[in-house]
Amino acid sequence: MGSLLGGIVADAFGHRRSYLIGLFARVFLAGAFLTTSIPALFVILSIFGLGWGWSNTGFQSYLIQSFPKNRTATLMGFWFSFMEVAAIIGSGVAIILVEDRGFIPIGVLGVLTAVIGFILIWITVPKLPEHTAHLDTGTSDELKPAKLTLSQLFHERGLLAFLGLTGLPTILLGASSVALPLLLFTASESEGLVAGYGLVSAAVALIFQPLLGRLADAKGVWLPIMVGAIIVVIAAGSLAILPTVLTAIYLAGIAGRLGVGIKDTVTPTIARDVMRPSIHGRVIGLGSMTWSIGFMMGSLLAGALIDNQAGLLFWIVSGATAGTFPLIYRLLNHARDVQMETA
Repeated sequence: MGSLLGGIVADAFGHRRSYLIGLFARVFLAGAFLTTSIPALFVILSIFGLGWGWSNTGFQSYLIQSFPKNRTATLMGFWFSFMEVAAIIGSGVAIILVEDRGFIPIGVLGVLTAVIGFILIWITVPKLPEHTAHLDTGTSDELKPAKLTLSQLFHERGLLAFLGLTGLPTILLGASSVALPLLLFTASESEGLVAGYGLVSAAVALIFQPLLGRLADAKGVWLPIMVGAIIVVIAAGSLAILPTVLTAIYLAGIAGRLGVGIKDTVTPTIARDVMRPSIHGRVIGLGSMTWSIGFMMGSLLAGALIDNQAGLLFWIVSGATAGTFPLIYRLLNHARDVQMETA
């Protein structure tokens, strides 16, 4: 829900402004460590959830609106890498503080770093030219981008294909978040190996996503997105065939995460290529929603199938991702048409 709200606000009032509103809501997460009240925790985490999706949408739509096309994927790659670094550092600090001092210091430190981070971003993120919906005119109020309802928005050419592309490969991430730790532990009986897998997987994404983003900016997004989808299909198929082989689980899990990471890195550029600037915020917001839906579907499928039918689980994932191939082809043709129309 936060993703869609962020997109609506971005299109109506500005992408930078929407990003900052969502980012401020993230400050509330640290407050969860400062209370033991269940109602307070519910409110805090609800605000944080809205802010997380809202700020992600605001940032991505701001990026494709305000920066040159040949930098978008590179910046997205660095953005994902910085989030990986922050997660690793935060986890290490939290472990140290919890063991020595409990949860209150984590909350205090979290509030301070979140507020300082928000102020720094507010000061340093430049106010660049943006194309918001109120700047567009149509032949009637019903055709103006600012007036489009969601049902009308779904009639935009290429939107459903774009949403399928954002959601279907992400089913692997949701399934892997539940299934891979269990499969790795069953195959190795080592808790350390499971923990090490998470670190190695994060390190691979941290290193390669900016490089792959730079490649996409230099050579175009269509080959990387196709390669990313192929990697996910092969990784999921390998897990379906060899769900008890440790090496296969380890390598396929890392490859699958990287394949989804390639998709996440280039989808904002694809939105820029195929959608009108005046609806970028809502398109990115809907794409973030389908990303979350795909992750949730994968998690639920894994919970239902991992104990007795791990192979079937990953065959479903592989088949779902294979469904993105015609979507990529359709989006590519649409992008070519848009380019010819604007030439």
